[in-house]
Amino acid sequence: MKEKNYYLIVALVIATNIFIALQYVSISPLVDGWAVWNRVMLLNFNEFSFVDYLLMFFGAHPHSIVMMLAWIDYHLSNANQITLAVAAYIAIAAFALFCTQRYLIWAKKVEVPRYAIILGGVAIALLATTLADQQVMTIPFQAVLAISRLSYIVLLWALIRSLRDGSALNLLIVTLLSCLAVTFHGSGPIFSLLFITVHCMMYKGFWRFLTALGPLAATMLHSYFYKSGGELNSITSLISWGGFTSVLKSIFAYFASLLFPLHGFLNENILLLIGAVVFLFVVCLACYCILTLISDRFKKREISNTDDEKLFAGILSLFILLSGLAAAILMTIRVGPDSYKATLATPRYVAYSLLAYALAVCVLVRSLKGKDIRNTLKTSLVILIGIVGIYPTFTFKSDYQYDNDLNKAIAAISVGISPLTAPADGIWPSAKEDWYWVNALPQTVTYLKEEKLGPWSMLPSLHQFYMGKQKPKLITISSNSKFSTNCNGNVFQFSGTLPAPQHNRFFRNEIITIIDAANKIIGFATQIDSQRRSDGVNIQGYIVSTTALPTEQIYAGPTGDFYISKDKVDLLTTYNLTDQNFLKGVARSWPGFFVEDTAENRNMLTLGSILKLSDGSYRTITDPIIANGFLNIYLSGATLDGEAVGYPKPIKVIKTTCK
Repeated sequence: MKEKNYYLIVALVIATNIFIALQYVSISPLVDGWAVWNRVMLLNFNEFSFVDYLLMFFGAHPHSIVMMLAWIDYHLSNANQITLAVAAYIAIAAFALFCTQRYLIWAKKVEVPRYAIILGGVAIALLATTLADQQVMTIPFQAVLAISRLSYIVLLWALIRSLRDGSALNLLIVTLLSCLAVTFHGSGPIFSLLFITVHCMMYKGFWRFLTALGPLAATMLHSYFYKSGGELNSITSLISWGGFTSVLKSIFAYFASLLFPLHGFLNENILLLIGAVVFLFVVCLACYCILTLISDRFKKREISNTDDEKLFAGILSLFILLSGLAAAILMTIRVGPDSYKATLATPRYVAYSLLAYALAVCVLVRSLKGKDIRNTLKTSLVILIGIVGIYPTFTFKSDYQYDNDLNKAIAAISVGISPLTAPADGIWPSAKEDWYWVNALPQTVTYLKEEKLGPWSMLPSLHQFYMGKQKPKLITISSNSKFSTNCNGNVFQFSGTLPAPQHNRFFRNEIITIIDAANKIIGFATQIDSQRRSDGVNIQGYIVSTTALPTEQIYAGPTGDFYISKDKVDLLTTYNLTDQNFLKGVARSWPGFFVEDTAENRNMLTLGSILKLSDGSYRTITDPIIANGFLNIYLSGATLDGEAVGYPKPIKVIKTTCK
């Protein structure tokens, strides 16, 4: 078999799955992605240093690599996640190529039959890029997981090789890179422990062993200075029989997460049973690889040409087991007794659990010898594992919903609906239950929206006018209903259909601009069909009307830079007073300012409205208080600089349509 043909087949598999995933990448971040842009916003407002920006934890986890990518993305591509997505797909492709390349070299060493090399390589390529891992494959924020996984696995192999070759320079480079890599993701501490394990298994003297402590020291220092607490503080709540069984079931679910797309055929108990079998397989493989190598070392047996691969397999097995244990504990703390259900349905856990199935492929092809009748069964199992990897590719169109939910949310936010209100809360469903994000998320969303960043970098604004040559297409409205009564305007939710020739202009993950007969932007919509139809495409969206009745005729506005702005914005200035309590109308001792008590100011400065100050920062009104003919406006955050934002500097009032 020519290696060229092998790599061609593997590359085709990798490229196909990545190409399919690309079609479903939403323009909007999801949950943690908004936390990243919140931190970018705060960095721009000089709330902390760049080093702190990179190294501060996200709850229980460090995410330095995605913070660096987000910073680059902000400066290069207006925070539209292109840099994150490109980095993620490069890491995914590199991970798949590394796994298949290591498999090929090992398979040739142990003289695996040619047909088995092809089957095994294809199966591993399908696993490494499986669309069962919906989050890593389609959500740019998960570049953090794709890159950290690649880094940890490649560095562990590089460590084995540098110790085997005895190269002090290579060992130093690997150690330094590993000290940096532990800040990439929450699995960094696991990686640092396995780094020490490799050194123990390949002990090369005291001084070289000291380098093994480098990554662990780095992760401990990182945690000491930047970790403010975490969910593991509640781990004592699991010290009970019920806690033990919940964690154990979650571990089984973790190893079955790859099979979740099959839940329509296999019930929950069967999936957990398969997960338990895979878990036991990985435990046995780890014990076999590690213990036999220890035994051989004590017996001073001559080193085999596959000992490095055996050690690597044992280390990977330990990595999967420890990752599964950590995931199970965290999910049980978060969810409780039914944590196994959440674990099973969490796509990102596939990122590491798929390695268990890849190792199973290696064990199966390794045992294919001669013309034993059992070879048929083993070959069938390899093919079956490959089918498990490829099955989500065929069902992805109908199963995947992240982009639809996110795009509906962006369409709603774009007409002024608060991101804490359904369906706009699709970007972060639980944010309104968090004391910090209940204010921080609307501020972050407003920042991106007003600065034309992220989802709004290529999207025209409400009330702009279309001035292009291409003719807008009439939308056939099937339903139109008032969205809410608690709105600053009349917002209507509509469903409709674009004519058949028109829908080909829109990708599934694109926001559609809605205009009226006067070419004025009155709303936004998104495609909701999972598949294209010959009779048109269904869309759903939101429009703002100046009357109590919805606009009767609406059109899909063409894409492009053909929109001009005639926005009317609410501007005001603080009261011009400087004394011991105020500087140019800005309070010296509390976050806020005061203005004259007029009907216009009362209507503008309402609770929950967001202000863009003249220094570029965004603040939320937390308490407007009437006092002696004036309005004291209390804001979120720290006290303001009167010189920077006080009279006569303008303040822009951004009122959400619905709260």
